[in-house]
Amino acid sequence: MTTHGEIRVYRTDDGNVGLDIRLQDETVWLTQAMMAELFQYSVDNASLNTRNNYEEGELDRSATSEDFSIVHAEGSRKVTRLIRHYNLDAIIS
Repeated sequence: MTTHGEIRVYRTDDGNVGLDIRLQDETVWLTQAMMAELFQYSVDNASLNTRNNYEEGELDRSATSEDFSIVHAEGSRKVTRLIRHYNLDAIIS
């Protein structure tokens, strides 16, 4: 059975980005938005980088990305959406 870690990206009181990661199964998982926040670039750049890595054959999409169900607030509703996450191999590439 595979278990997935927990990642929290947040802004600290002094305006810096905080990142809490719980490792499980020897990897972490981030969305493109989380990668952009971590590396301080746009989500467009994160998308372009991951797409290029897959198109050039540097990474295997099925081995380095997975959709996770995420619950978030939209107004007063809690909505569940499938969001693509990328493992450590994709994050550092």
